[in-house]
Amino acid sequence: MERTVTVVPADGLHARPAATFVETSPEFDAEV
Repeated sequence: MERTVTVVPADGLHARPAATFVETSPEFDAEV
């Protein structure tokens, strides 16, 4: 199964939420 998801607000992703997203992403089989 494959799904493409865009998770970015119209004004961009701020530094702290972006860092949390990148730190959490290795827990999933995903390309970031």
